[in-house]
Amino acid sequence: MVLSPERDDPEPPRPGSAESMTINDRHRLLRRGRSYTRRQRGGDTERGLYFLCLNANLARQYEFVQHSWLNDPTFDGLRDDPDPLVAPRVREDAVFTEQARPVRVRHRALPEFVRVRGGAYFFLPGIAALRYLATVTA
Repeated sequence: MVLSPERDDPEPPRPGSAESMTINDRHRLLRRGRSYTRRQRGGDTERGLYFLCLNANLARQYEFVQHSWLNDPTFDGLRDDPDPLVAPRVREDAVFTEQARPVRVRHRALPEFVRVRGGAYFFLPGIAALRYLATVTA
């Protein structure tokens, strides 16, 4: 999984190290987005993105990434920095910090970029269930 640079740890474990692989494996996701365009009454056009995520452990993967990395305004030592693209705004004057060296750049009062229209969890059979179904005869 690749996070946007502003949410990454400024000093992550060395890529390929045992620590890095352990962290990565615990939070691995398969995710895809699909854009859509829909004409509304009056000629306006609505544009959006369908998001699909597959994972083996809902709490350890999807929900961890969503709650701990994206929506947490105090992630990794930040003060009031929910993710600027997808996290809901609790306050209008929330800050977005570009983690740069030697000096961080802070942006205030960014507009909301994403509006969630709905969501659902759908469960797919695991590999053991698929193997069983492959053996069942009609």
